[in-house]
Amino acid sequence: PDLPLLLSLEDFNDETRKATKTAIFRERTIQQAQAPRFAETPKDALVLALNATGRADLATMEALLSRPPEEFLPELKGMVYRNPQSEQWETDDQYLSGDVRSKLEDARAAAAADAQYRENVTALEAVQPADLSASEIDARLGAVWIPATDIEAFARTLLDSEGVTVQHAAAIGTWFVKADYAARGTVANTTEWGTTRYSAIELIQDALNLKTPTVYDSDPKTDARIINAQQTEGARDKMDKIKERFKGWVWEDDERRERLCRKYNDEFNSIRLRVFNGSHLTLPSSSQQIQLHPHQKNGVWRIVQSDNTLLAHVVGAG
Repeated sequence: PDLPLLLSLEDFNDETRKATKTAIFRERTIQQAQAPRFAETPKDALVLALNATGRADLATMEALLSRPPEEFLPELKGMVYRNPQSEQWETDDQYLSGDVRSKLEDARAAAAADAQYRENVTALEAVQPADLSASEIDARLGAVWIPATDIEAFARTLLDSEGVTVQHAAAIGTWFVKADYAARGTVANTTEWGTTRYSAIELIQDALNLKTPTVYDSDPKTDARIINAQQTEGARDKMDKIKERFKGWVWEDDERRERLCRKYNDEFNSIRLRVFNGSHLTLPSSSQQIQLHPHQKNGVWRIVQSDNTLLAHVVGAG
């Protein structure tokens, strides 16, 4: 079991079949960390501060440069930004990532009161995700981002009746579809979009709640419930037609299309992934005989900067 420890004392060349002593026989392989005392440029100070503290720490940079922040911050324009929410300085890769749409709203509000945040607005505007068009958005029946008022308008159009109401209980994640006597008695409800055993109103409610319609009969002998295959198949076919009709209907009206596209992009197409760059890391107290690859340093930096990280390499790829 101690063989790996013994083999670590030599570097073996498989081609020449010869071994040489490792560096531990001739030099210190682990050096005591030497904290830098000064930096020549603000960029160097930023790199050293990130390596030492993991963030754009102005106090550390001030000590390294022997200059106040108001002198060296202009030279770091585009590299660091002050977050108006936390009032902390952040690197460009940190600030210009995440929910950049909400960050842009915050920056615009801050810029209205303080001109220093105008560069935040300009930088955030440049990294906004491109809006998705209606053809790129899957607006299915039951998607919670579509307002209940639009679902209600669809149901009323489908059944050609104003006696339909649709509500969504967000707390329990359930949709409710109610209809008056006139709406329940329409041909569209019982024949065109529904069946005699499963009305269109029931099918719409099931579709909204991601349920599959099933029609049951009672066994006259055992009084047990058995599936009526023919009626079930008919109800499911009608549900598929309702879903397809909704996909076309939801984008037909210009006002509704623009409103829903804006809502979807603002709520779901607002994230910009952060690119982690750990090239500045010196990894003090580690062996200088081992040089990490760039992707390994990037992984270390991601661990330092993120609350959770999964290094999902295949076996042997480390």
